[in-house]
Amino acid sequence: FKLVRVSEPDFGIITNVGKAHLQGFGSFEGVKKAKGCLYDYVNAFGTSVFVNADDPVLVSMTEERNCKSVISYGLHHDGCVIMDTTPEEPFLRIMMPGGVVVNTKLVGAYNSANVWRHYVSVNISAYRKILRYLLLNHIHHPTAGLRWSRQSIMCS
Repeated sequence: FKLVRVSEPDFGIITNVGKAHLQGFGSFEGVKKAKGCLYDYVNAFGTSVFVNADDPVLVSMTEERNCKSVISYGLHHDGCVIMDTTPEEPFLRIMMPGGVVVNTKLVGAYNSANVWRHYVSVNISAYRKILRYLLLNHIHHPTAGLRWSRQSIMCS
């Protein structure tokens, strides 16, 4: 909880809750509790949490906390399709909404969630919601040379 108090995020995204951090937190439930501090803080003091709707663990974490503002994203949730591999096309390909195909040099459908998350930086729908929030609150995008009004996003 110390990290979220220092950064005071307005938005939060937990990309996954896995077993990689078991040593530091003792158990899978310990990892969920530690990462869940981000949802707790944003729910109490921030604006919205982003949740991968394709991940039942993350969805249950937002439901258990009664998160007030949840922006869902996800490969299947957003209507993406993992395309079949062929001898001519052996690498992972994802068809996004609108027919845009993302070609990778990765093997295995298990890479699809990471590709989707990184390719669209959350997702098209959530990005529109973020832009709408920023515009409604007169907050300017930093790449346009203007400044943010204490808008921070914390990822875990």
